[in-house]
Amino acid sequence: MKQKLSTAFAVFALLLVGLGSQSYAGTYASSLRTSNPDTVHAFDGSFTDGTGVLLWYTLNGPADTVLATVWWNGTAIMAFKADSTGAGSHNFLWDGKDSLGHYVGVGQYAFTVWTYDKGNPDTVWKQVWQNDVYGDHVTNALSSRDMAIVNDPMSPGFGDLFLSESTTYYGYARMIAARSDGSFIGAFGASNFPQGTVNTDPWYLTTAGDHSLYVTSLTLNSIFVFNDSAVVKVIQDTVHFKNPAGIAAHGAPVPTLYLATGRAVIRGTPTAFLDTLFAVDTVGGGPNGGYVRDVAVDDSGYVYISFGPTSGSYAKILHLSPTGVPIDTVTLPGNVTHLQLFYGTSRTTNADDILYARVPGSAGGVFKVNFATKTATKLFTPSTSSSSYHSITVDMFGDIYYANPSAEWVRMYAPPKSGPFTFTSQPHPVNVFAGAATKVMDNFESGVGHFGKSVTYSGSTVGVSSSSTATLNTTDGHLSGQSMQLVLADDPSSHANWEVRFLSGGGTPSNNDSIGATGWVGFWAKTVSAPPGAMVSIGLDDPSDPYTKRAMLRPVINDGAWHLYEWDIADSMQWTAWVVTSGSSKIKGPRVSVDAVWFFAPDGAPNWTVNFDDV
Repeated sequence: MKQKLSTAFAVFALLLVGLGSQSYAGTYASSLRTSNPDTVHAFDGSFTDGTGVLLWYTLNGPADTVLATVWWNGTAIMAFKADSTGAGSHNFLWDGKDSLGHYVGVGQYAFTVWTYDKGNPDTVWKQVWQNDVYGDHVTNALSSRDMAIVNDPMSPGFGDLFLSESTTYYGYARMIAARSDGSFIGAFGASNFPQGTVNTDPWYLTTAGDHSLYVTSLTLNSIFVFNDSAVVKVIQDTVHFKNPAGIAAHGAPVPTLYLATGRAVIRGTPTAFLDTLFAVDTVGGGPNGGYVRDVAVDDSGYVYISFGPTSGSYAKILHLSPTGVPIDTVTLPGNVTHLQLFYGTSRTTNADDILYARVPGSAGGVFKVNFATKTATKLFTPSTSSSSYHSITVDMFGDIYYANPSAEWVRMYAPPKSGPFTFTSQPHPVNVFAGAATKVMDNFESGVGHFGKSVTYSGSTVGVSSSSTATLNTTDGHLSGQSMQLVLADDPSSHANWEVRFLSGGGTPSNNDSIGATGWVGFWAKTVSAPPGAMVSIGLDDPSDPYTKRAMLRPVINDGAWHLYEWDIADSMQWTAWVVTSGSSKIKGPRVSVDAVWFFAPDGAPNWTVNFDDV
C-alpha cells in the first residue's frame, strides 16, 4: 500500500517511530534518483507540464514501512508512505505540491527515504533474495571473482555492489556495478585488463576510506585504483608484488593497504608499499612452502590471512598482531578463498567485529570465525560447487552478499533476530526549473546532422571491418521520419573486441552543439540483431578538464523496440576519463558537447544492425 501524507505533522510523527531501536542488520534505502513518470526520461525539472516526478529508491531487503520525505531549506513539505515493501527499486509520484496542496516554486529541493523493518525473526541466517544481476540484459553469465560494497552512507554510491569479472570461457575481463538488490547498473574498466586470458584478472577488490576501489591484477602484477568508474592510479611494485591476490584497506582518509602476494602479506599506502608485514614461509613449511590467498584487517589493526602450504591448500586462518606477530590459527574444513569483516556499530574498536570466511565444496559454506574459542561455525551453504571463485561481502549492517559464478547469481542473507531496524538515507536533490528544457541535437529528419557516414573514421574504432556502413533509414525513426542506421561487421584480421566510436562533428568539439553540464544526455536506439554482450555508451567533450569522458556502458535491449539510453551528466559514477586515465571522472563543465556515440560487442560477433535517433 502506498499513500501520500497530507500534513507536515504526519511527516515528523512517522520520523519518530522506532528511532530508539538501532540494531544491526536490516533494510536500508540507497540509489536515490529521479525520473519523469514515464520511467524512461530523466526528470525534466518542471511541474508546469503536469507530469510530476518519480522519486526512486532501492531497498536491499523487505521493509515494513518506507517513508519518503521532500524537504525545502530544512523544512519537510510533503511525505509519502508505503507498507510491506520488498527488496528492489521502488518509487513515489510527487505532483509538485506541498502538504497544503500548493505547487512548489523554482528552486532546489531534496528527498530522503526512511525505512523500518522488524528484521529476521528466525534463529538461523535467512536468504532474502536472489538476483541474476544481468537478468534479461545480456546473455553472458556472471563470472564474478570477488565483490565489495560501498558502506559509507555519505558516498553517492552508498549500497552499490562492485564485482570483478573475468573469464576465459566468455573471453572478457571487466568490473561490474550493481545496486544493493543485485540489479545491474553497468560495466566499466574493460580496457584496463587483458581480455579473456585468465580467470583471475581482475581478481580481488576492496573499498577504502578515500572513497576509492582497489582492484588486484594477477597477470599485470598491479593494483588498479578506481574513483567511481575511472582509473585514477595504477600501483606497481616489481620488488614487493609477487602474484597479488587478496587486498584490504584500513583507515581514512589515507588508507593503509594490505596485499596478499602469494608468499607474504605486504603493507603500504596508495603511493608506496612500505614493508613485509608477514612472510608465510616461516609457517608454511620452508622457502617454497607458504601461500597466502586473502587478507582482512579489523578496526584495531589486527590482521587475518588465509594461508597454507601450497597454492592448492590454504585451509588455515592466521591471526596477526598489528605489527605482524602471529597470535593464533583456526583451521576450516576446506580452502579459505575469501575473508570479510563486519565492523559492528563502532569503527574505533574491534570488540564488536565479526570475521567471516567462505569455503568451497560440499563441506564448505560461509563461516563465522571466533579466535577466542578457536572455532568456525557454519552459517549457511549457498552452493556445494567446488569453484574457488564464489565470493562474499558484508554491508555496514551485517547482511552478507554471496556471488556464485557457477549458478550465475548474487544472493543476500540476513542474520537472525536482527530487528527492529531504522535507517534514513542522505538527501538527494530534486531541482525544479521554470519549464522543461530538452535539446535534440540530431533527429536525422533532414540528413546525417553532426554525424558522418564513415563508421571507421575514428582511429579509436577497432574490431569492425571498414565495410561497416552508416546510412539514413528513411522509413523508421524514433517518433517519426528517419534515423541513423549502422551495420557493423567483424574484421576477420583483428582479434580485438568491437569498440566503435561513431564520431559527432568529426571529433572536433567546436563542430558540435554546446550543452549544459547538468541534466541527462543520451539517444534512442532499436535493434533485433545485437550480439550477446552488446553494449552502448556516449562520449562527451569537457573543455574544462580537458579530457573526453565516456559514459558507463549500458547493455543493449534486443527486442526490436525503441529504447532510451541516457546518462546523468553530473553523476561522476557514470563517467570515465577516456584514454587519458589520469583525468577526472567528474564532468566539470559548465558547457560540454557530444563527442561520439559508442557501440561494443565481442570479437567475431555476427553482423549487427542498429538504428539510433534523437540524440
